[in-house]
Amino acid sequence: MMLKNIPNKFTQRMLLDELDGRGFKAKYNFFYLPIDFRNRCNVGYAFLNFVSADIGEEFLLTFSGLRLSAHSSKKTCVVCPARIQGFEANVAACRNSPVMGIPVQAYKPLVFYDGVIQAFPDPEVPIPPVSLRSPTQSS
Repeated sequence: MMLKNIPNKFTQRMLLDELDGRGFKAKYNFFYLPIDFRNRCNVGYAFLNFVSADIGEEFLLTFSGLRLSAHSSKKTCVVCPARIQGFEANVAACRNSPVMGIPVQAYKPLVFYDGVIQAFPDPEVPIPPVSLRSPTQSS
């Protein structure tokens, strides 16, 4: 599933806490919250893979139209099917991606087993390290 309209200040930990706090702990096995590395904020959407289609439907009903609790954002969540479907396909799409070379764990996709973070499968090709620039500053 794709969760859209996430307030940009939400971190990976904050969104995982929202998911788990709303009854989805141990019900997903893949999670990725893409980050704008320059601004150190999420880009407003996340990808999740649920352990069953029924749980995905429950997520759709729970999060559609929901306002996430932190930061008093007026954004309401939208849930839709993601372009990539299934655990293996999501892992395959990320494991050789440059995002895996980022030194910040909170910016990388996660895999879970029974609600516990597992080591992400190793890339099949060498991934060069990515160095992050300083955040942009207003002038």
